[in-house]
Amino acid sequence: MAQQQLAERTMVTATLDADPVMADAGWGEFSYIAPSTTSATWQFRGVEHHGDVQITGSEVAGDEVQVWVDRAGAVTLQPMSVSAAEFSSVLAGVAVYMFALIIACGLFALAHWGIDRARSREWSRDIEAFLGSTSSH
Repeated sequence: MAQQQLAERTMVTATLDADPVMADAGWGEFSYIAPSTTSATWQFRGVEHHGDVQITGSEVAGDEVQVWVDRAGAVTLQPMSVSAAEFSSVLAGVAVYMFALIIACGLFALAHWGIDRARSREWSRDIEAFLGSTSSH
């Protein structure tokens, strides 16, 4: 997946068309500048594209920023790194293993319950046969 995304996505230089509106975000006494969106223009395969790009720094109109675009030239996310792909593969494997384990435990518990129920009925019949009818006592 990482190799496919890297083959399908290209980094281009975009020029900001307008000043971004920065929103301060924070919690308690901690604050940070939240990512903001502004319009930009970039060239891809000889065609000029316009769109919104996300920035996190102190860029202003006219500054150049690097953005990732797909085959059509539209802004997209950065391709997944090989280590992120490996990590997600490991997580998927662990999830499948855990799901299989839960299913196996559930089937075991269901079988155990069914066998115990059958054994309990059989014991009840054997006790009744040995002692006779319980209503005659």
